[in-house]
Amino acid sequence: MSPVGGTVNLVGGTVSVDTTIRALSGRVGIEAASGDLDIGSGAKLDVSGVAKTFYDATEYTSGGALSLRADRGDLNVASGASLDFSGAASGGNAGSVAFIAPEGAVSLAGTLDGRAATGYTGGSFTLDSKAAADLDALAALLATGGNQ
Repeated sequence: MSPVGGTVNLVGGTVSVDTTIRALSGRVGIEAASGDLDIGSGAKLDVSGVAKTFYDATEYTSGGALSLRADRGDLNVASGASLDFSGAASGGNAGSVAFIAPEGAVSLAGTLDGRAATGYTGGSFTLDSKAAADLDALAALLATGGNQ
């Protein structure tokens, strides 16, 4: 049985992530304090909800929260990267994802999964960027991930 919840926070000057970080129904925060934040094509950031069975009852947890922040640089999510903040497959609300680059640009080419089962709330998305965003491309990316 996988543990649920927990928090992972990574802070550095310039940060590159190209591995799996999992905190089911938890929180993952990654911050580049003085340079760029790069999420590589092999990265899998997972705060998705899960189903837990207790004797004869199954309970569903909601997705957690992903926060990616580049304080003074750009924030880049490469094609092939996966960010999963979905609710459990059969229940539970989706979580949230935030992309924050107040002095730079945000480039999103990875996969965002903020789906939730029917009757539950889809994921929420926050974007704070100094640079202009391509709203058509952003809308298409969000629609494929079940975000509302």
